[in-house]
Amino acid sequence: MADPLDQITRLAGNLSPQLESFLATELEKLTYDVLAFQSMINKEVAIMSAGGIGSKGVADAIRADLKNNGRVFSTFKNNVKSGVVGANTGASRLGQKQIYDKAQGQDRWLWVAVGGHKVCLDCDARAGQVNTYSYWEKNGLPSSGWSVCKGFCYCVLDPVGNMDQKVKVPTAEEKKSILKSKKPKENILEKVFKSENKSMNKRFINAFENASPKFKEVLSKLPSLKHIGSSGGSGSFFTNSYSSDGFGRRIYGTLSKWIRKKGVVDQDSVQYIKKHGWINIKNPTSLRAKNTIRHEHGHFIHHNLHHVGNFADMNKHIEMYRRYKKLGYSYDDYLEQATMDVWMKGRGKIERLLTPNERKKIKSYLQFDDACQSVANKFAKNPKKYSEMADELRYKSFYGKNIPEWAQHKVKGLNRFSLDDDLIKFFNANVDSEDVGYIYDLFGALSGEKYYHTLEGIKRISRQIGGGHGRNYYKKGGIQMQHHETFANLTYAYNADSPLVWNFVKQEMPELAKYFEELMDEVIEGKLP
Repeated sequence: MADPLDQITRLAGNLSPQLESFLATELEKLTYDVLAFQSMINKEVAIMSAGGIGSKGVADAIRADLKNNGRVFSTFKNNVKSGVVGANTGASRLGQKQIYDKAQGQDRWLWVAVGGHKVCLDCDARAGQVNTYSYWEKNGLPSSGWSVCKGFCYCVLDPVGNMDQKVKVPTAEEKKSILKSKKPKENILEKVFKSENKSMNKRFINAFENASPKFKEVLSKLPSLKHIGSSGGSGSFFTNSYSSDGFGRRIYGTLSKWIRKKGVVDQDSVQYIKKHGWINIKNPTSLRAKNTIRHEHGHFIHHNLHHVGNFADMNKHIEMYRRYKKLGYSYDDYLEQATMDVWMKGRGKIERLLTPNERKKIKSYLQFDDACQSVANKFAKNPKKYSEMADELRYKSFYGKNIPEWAQHKVKGLNRFSLDDDLIKFFNANVDSEDVGYIYDLFGALSGEKYYHTLEGIKRISRQIGGGHGRNYYKKGGIQMQHHETFANLTYAYNADSPLVWNFVKQEMPELAKYFEELMDEVIEGKLP
């Protein structure tokens, strides 16, 4: 097989002087674009390194710019595209000039503006003008860089004057009707977030825009979030109740405008909310809003995958299964006889067996409970280690080198996380986004924020692991409330702006990370209703 380089060399040897000069010029332009791209990369690296970000964090940021078509890579992409368009136009013009050879003495060239896209003001002003080729060369040929559109110029010179001043090319809309089979790719998240609150739909889409394809597929398999509020007075929350009093007499103000139709509460909306729930975001314009959205939507996912009945029912299943588990029963053994309370008109409260779909949900929920218990048991065996881990992570992330005096005792002598740790640097750089707060809350949800009492030497020490919602919150809601917050924080961690966050969960809480990733596979495969 012939060497491609030899073939190119032989081809280059047969080029005309004009074509060789043209190609050399185009390659020189491309070289400048590559050098400019290299300079931008070096600048970004220098800025981040000066800010204290480690090499892995820098690499992650550059990789994110590539993945998201950020400023650096989009600039390079546009420059290359401009060069290709300009080279194509230039090559066409070179061949055109050679063929017509100045139109056999008729050195008259008509400037033609090609439509189908926006024509710049410079080119539009020249449409229909006729002049000699040397005039156009001196004053700027199409795609030579003289005009506002630079290399993105699609204008042509007509040597014989048979073309119109402007050429009609199908617009994007017209092309769609011609190429019906080639439909534009839809954003899968637009089908996931479908509330009437359009601005909040966009914020939710933005929060998960960079999620993994796997997670986006999971979202596409779940019910759509059809009701989103944005009231500052009620805080950020998820609920499957449409009224703040629980009886339908007082509808949440932030929800009222979306479910009232001509002054009457829409019952279809009410039933959808009762079954699937809705979300309110307190301050959607804040820096932490994106992470709050990820957390609250974790509640929505957990509710729709696991909840059967009410909170009391979920607590009952956990308590009952834990008893059965001690006797050697499996999930399926328990679920064969598991019941739930229902209210029937005229008969009051009765017990009934779970349906097949309800059993699937509760089984997955009990598996989640086992994973949570596994981590909580590690907390109980070594509360000192995990209490210090959570506090050190929180305070060093919040304050860096400037930990206030009142908090210094929390991290005195602790060296699990250095200030140069990439995770600490990520959290510290995003303090206003509260990233570390959601991880601290994850520790708190798993421990219930209760005190662990241990003897250390001759001292009886009481330690709390993590925090965020408070012991009374978990005491009132029971174990299901701990799971409620744990799942929401896992959803945040999996979709955090840095993969370092999820890597931390996998390292310190492998049981939960394994459950969460396997759960996504089950949803995608249709194993969960």
